[in-house]
Amino acid sequence: MCDLIRLDRTSSLRADGATGQRPRRSLLDVLLPMLCAVTVFAALMAVTPVLAQDTLAEGVRAEIDRDRIATNETLILQLLGDGRLSGEPELQVLEADFDILSRSQSERMSVLNGAVSHTREWRIELAPKRSGRLEIPALAWGDARSEPLVVEVVEDAAADDPAAGPKPIFVRTETDEATPYVQQAFHYRVQVLYREREAPQRAVLSDPQVEGATIERDGEDRSSVEVIDGRRYQVIERRFLMVPLQSGPLVIRGPRLEAIMPSPRPASRGPADEFDALFGAGPFAGLSGMTTTGRRVVERAPDLEIQVRAQPPGSSSPWLPAESVEISDEWIPASPRFQVGEPVTRVLTVTARGVTAAQLPPLVLDPPDGAQIYPGQTRAEDLPGVGVPVGLRSLEVALVPTRAGPVTLPEVRVPWWDTREDRERVAIVPARTLEVAAAPAGTAGNGKTRPFETSGEPASEDAAPPDRLDQDAEPRESGQWPSMAEDWVRRAIAGPIGLGVAALGLIGLGWLAALVWLKRGLRAREAPARVETRVSPQALREARRRVEQACLDNDARGARMALLDWGRVRWVGQAPAGLGALARRLDDAAAAETLAQLDRALYAVAAGAGAGAGARAAWDGVGAWQALAPCLSGDDEDAASDRSTALPELYPRRI
Repeated sequence: MCDLIRLDRTSSLRADGATGQRPRRSLLDVLLPMLCAVTVFAALMAVTPVLAQDTLAEGVRAEIDRDRIATNETLILQLLGDGRLSGEPELQVLEADFDILSRSQSERMSVLNGAVSHTREWRIELAPKRSGRLEIPALAWGDARSEPLVVEVVEDAAADDPAAGPKPIFVRTETDEATPYVQQAFHYRVQVLYREREAPQRAVLSDPQVEGATIERDGEDRSSVEVIDGRRYQVIERRFLMVPLQSGPLVIRGPRLEAIMPSPRPASRGPADEFDALFGAGPFAGLSGMTTTGRRVVERAPDLEIQVRAQPPGSSSPWLPAESVEISDEWIPASPRFQVGEPVTRVLTVTARGVTAAQLPPLVLDPPDGAQIYPGQTRAEDLPGVGVPVGLRSLEVALVPTRAGPVTLPEVRVPWWDTREDRERVAIVPARTLEVAAAPAGTAGNGKTRPFETSGEPASEDAAPPDRLDQDAEPRESGQWPSMAEDWVRRAIAGPIGLGVAALGLIGLGWLAALVWLKRGLRAREAPARVETRVSPQALREARRRVEQACLDNDARGARMALLDWGRVRWVGQAPAGLGALARRLDDAAAAETLAQLDRALYAVAAGAGAGAGARAAWDGVGAWQALAPCLSGDDEDAASDRSTALPELYPRRI
C-alpha cells in the first residue's frame, strides 16, 4: 500500500508539470519592489536640500586663472556660487584697480554619487590699471561673500628691454599747452602706433577722463607713418579739445586701448601635409602649416597732469584768453550813401585764434548821436581744418540816421589776453564820422523814423478826385495825363472783358492752390520719420531749484556748476560751454553782468590757499539770484517743445 501511495504522488507531480502552469505569486512579492523604489526616491528628495544647504554654506568661491601678469595683459576672475543665489555680484569695488572688459554668467547642474549640485558661475575679464601688488577684494553676492585674492602685476618685459625695441602696439599722448590759462582751449592728442605687418584685428579706444574741464572730439582721426628704430609704424591720431574751468592742477586720465593682435602659431601636421611632403605642395603651400588666432592686448596711456593758471588780477572782464583776436567792420553795400531815414547794414566780425565761438563775448554797440541802431542777425561758428581752434562771431545791425550832417560812430573795443606774450590787448574798430544827407523833398523831416521804412506822408494829389486838380498840389507834366488809349483800357476792365479776365484769374489761382496742396501732401508722406526728444519741464524746474539753492548758500562754484547744468537741460545737445556763452543765450544785460561778476569771483583771484574762501566771501549770491531768477523762469513750456532729430551714436568709435 505504501508503494502505491508513493507512486500516486509521483504521478501527480508529473501531471502538474505536464500542464506548464507556474505557481501563483503572492501580493507581497508584487508590492515589495514598489516600496523599495518609493523609499529610494524619498531618500533622494530628503538628501538634496541638505546637499544644497552644504553648498550654500560654503559661500561664494573666487578663482583667477593666474596670479602674476604684465601690465598689458588680462586675467579671468571666476565667481562660483549656489544656484539659489539671486541677483548679480557687486563688482564696483573692482574698478579701483582694474578695468572690467567683459562679463558673462552661466549655470550648470550635475549629479555625482547621488549628490545633486546646482552652481551659478560669473566670468569677468579684468585689466590692471597699474603695476604692483593688487588685491581683488571680497565680493558680495546676495548674502554670501568671497575670499579676497592677490594679483602680482609687473611691468611689461618688452618695455624694460632696450634691445627688444618698441612694442608692436602702444599708445602715447601729448598736449600743445603745458600751462594753459583757465578757459583757454587747448588740444589733447592721442596716438595709437602699431607695426605695419602686425595690424590689430580689432581695436577699441576709450575716451580720456578729466574733471574740472570740458572735453570733446575735434575732427576726424588722422593717419600717418612713422619710423621708430628702423621699423615702420602706422600712426592713428585722435584729437580732443579741452577747456579748463578752474585753476590749479588738472589731471587727464589716459585712454585705454583694447586690441586683438594676430598670433600665428604652427598647427599639427595631418595626412594632407605628409602627402604634400612626398609629392610636392599645391598652389596654397605654406598656408596649411599656419593658423591665425587672436590674443587680447590692453594698453593704457599714462596720465598727464598740467597746471592751469588763474586769470591775472586786474585783467578785463569778460575774460578772453587767445593767441590772436581781430575785429573787422564792413558795410552793405560796400560804399553806402547815408541819408536820413534810409537804413544801411553794418557787419562787425570778431575772429579769435585759440578759443571756440562759444567763448567769444557778444558785441555791444552804443547808439551814436543822430542815428538809431537795430540789431539784426548774429552768427557764431568754429572754423575747421586749421590745426588750432578758431572761433568767429559776427553781428549785423541796421543803422538809420535821424538827422542830416555829421554823425560819429563810437569805437568798438574787444579786450583779450594774449597767451603768447602774456599781456592784455584790445582789438579796436576806430571811431568813424559819417556825412548824412537830408531826406529828399516831399518827405517829413521830423527825424522820427522806423526801422527799414522811410519817413514822410504820401502826396496829397493821390487823394484828390480824378475829375479835378488840387490847387495845392504840384502841376503834373503833360505826359502824365491819361490818353484815349488809357481811357479805353480802363473802360474795358470795368466792363464784361474785365469780368472774364477776373474769372480766369480766379480759376488759375484755384488750380495753383490745388497743385501746391498736393505737392505738400506728397512731401509729407515721403518725409522720413523724425525722432523727437522733448525736454522735461520737471527737469528744468529741478535744475532751476539747484541754482537757487547754490545762490542762497553763497556757493559761487556750486552756482556755476548748477547754471551750466541748467543750460544742458534747457538746450539739449547745444549746451553753452561757459558762463559767457550762457549770458549770450539769456540775452539780458543784468544777467550778463551778474554772470560776469560770478566769473570774476571764481577766476580773478590769484592762486593760493585762501583764494577760494576770498572769492566766496566777495560774491553776493542773494543779489545774483534776484537778477537771474527772471531769466531762468517761464521757459519750461517753451523748452519742452524744443525737439532734436539727432540720434546718438549706437556703437563706440573704433580706430
